[in-house]
Amino acid sequence: MTGRPFQPFEPGQRVEYDNVGSVVRDRINTLSRLTGNSSFYPEQNFAEKLLIDPTGGAQMVKAEQIINRLSTDARPKQLTDVRMI
Repeated sequence: MTGRPFQPFEPGQRVEYDNVGSVVRDRINTLSRLTGNSSFYPEQNFAEKLLIDPTGGAQMVKAEQIINRLSTDARPKQLTDVRMI
């Protein structure tokens, strides 16, 4: 076997993401505003959108809160209950 062995870690211990690009960030902002929230990402001018990935700790916290809310909303209240969101 060559290479390094996998480093042991516990689930939820680290978060990794790739730069999603300005077009995807714009779409995320649009969807965020359409659902009654503010922009997900901070406002940027054209040059900043191309050069700077604004994803930081604040966006990671927002994403985690949204995922938890969606998970709760989608969870069946009873075993026979089926919900679509």
